[in-house]
Amino acid sequence: MGNIKSYKERLIEQFANTTKIGLFNSIMIVLSTLILFYIIAELISPLYLLGVGIALLGIYLIINSYNNWIYIFIIALPGYLFFSEEGLGAEDIVYMFLYNFGLLYWFIHTIFIKKERIIENRKEWFLLFIFIILAVHPIVAFYNDVLIINAYREYAITSLTLFYFPLKMLFKDKKEFKKFLILLVIIVILIDFIQLYRTYSAFKSATQVWELSKATRMNQTIISMIILLALPITLFVKSKKYKLIGFLFVAFNIAMLISTLTRSYWVATFLAVIFMMFFLSSKKNIFIVFSGVFGFIIIFGIGYIVLQEKTILAYKLFEKRFTSIYSTSIRKNQSLNARTVEYEAVYRIIEEYPIGGVGAAKSYAYYSTLDFHKWESANIHSAYISLTYRYGFIIAFAYFLIFFIFFVDGVLALYKTRDNIYKYFLLGALSTLIMFALTNFVSSLVLTREGVIVMAISLAILTTAKNYLVNNDNNSKESNKGLIN
Repeated sequence: MGNIKSYKERLIEQFANTTKIGLFNSIMIVLSTLILFYIIAELISPLYLLGVGIALLGIYLIINSYNNWIYIFIIALPGYLFFSEEGLGAEDIVYMFLYNFGLLYWFIHTIFIKKERIIENRKEWFLLFIFIILAVHPIVAFYNDVLIINAYREYAITSLTLFYFPLKMLFKDKKEFKKFLILLVIIVILIDFIQLYRTYSAFKSATQVWELSKATRMNQTIISMIILLALPITLFVKSKKYKLIGFLFVAFNIAMLISTLTRSYWVATFLAVIFMMFFLSSKKNIFIVFSGVFGFIIIFGIGYIVLQEKTILAYKLFEKRFTSIYSTSIRKNQSLNARTVEYEAVYRIIEEYPIGGVGAAKSYAYYSTLDFHKWESANIHSAYISLTYRYGFIIAFAYFLIFFIFFVDGVLALYKTRDNIYKYFLLGALSTLIMFALTNFVSSLVLTREGVIVMAISLAILTTAKNYLVNNDNNSKESNKGLIN
């Protein structure tokens, strides 16, 4: 009886503490249920029912605890990154509801109900202002014959960069920061194994070198991010056991990055590591070099054992991909040829709409000299050109300027601190931004699912690490407690 009474008292107390938001939560639950049951009515399938069930559970957890919601955001990443339909499918609606509406609810609840301050400086005001501008920009796309739902679908993906704010708030608690990092590592391992299975399947079924290029090229950005975050932490830890685990984890992800066959990520990640080495001692840099050599020996050794007779084919493909990095001849480098034709077509449109752009999801046409075929696409293999094409020079410049400000702010903080766990987190986040900036020259990561998630996570870690370095004694051992113990 005492337990029942205690439970009732806790329930009454909890209700009393949430009375102010009871009506708002009730409205959200009702609207959520109506929308999700509409999906069920339109698309009856066990998979969709499972998705709806997960989404409903997510809604409950969002209302019950925002920390749970952020963890669901990470747990749901493999499905969000690997599964999508052409057009607007049921999976897209469920994820949009969980991610985008959850993010909107977080902003409303945190600012207007909890009355917490989420913006701490001018650059964060600038970041939020840019996405408010982008939220109304689909009107431009509408006047350029783009379906408004397609324009807002693209914005829904881009706007997930704003997960930076709830992540930043979560990371203020060291215990929550540590739990997030552990969960992120687990989810990345799952993504790695999905990548491994797909690559292995492609290699085992191939009989010609060109068939190996069909191997999946997904989630390179997340894999690169986890390499650049895990490497400095591995260098920092003193325990030989954890250093070995960290080394194996980094080596495995390097293998997965190589298996994606994306040369731009190979180069960008390598250059990001070079950037990292400028801020490390010579002893740690020597460890990186020897670990890299040893890691590649292990990777290719395991590859030989697994692929067996397909090893020669794999070697020829990797050789071709590596050597093509240095080829600047348009005739020899088909990718460069395709990009050149694509960019020329987009440049002509930018000249017509330099200020306001043509809007999100607006397609363009170009003639390919590779297959002598006319193509129409909304994808542009350069974020810098793509954002200028979509939003015009002013908004595109402002968009990239804010990330540059974050980067410079982080670099300045590095010069003001000695060895500290947060220094190494900051260094990993800055290296991720380097990788992100370089790969955006040949891809539009700012418009992709994995790109915006990597940006949100890296910016949140950058801000968290910088704030700890600025607000705490850099030489205090207390700063390291809770993360490495």
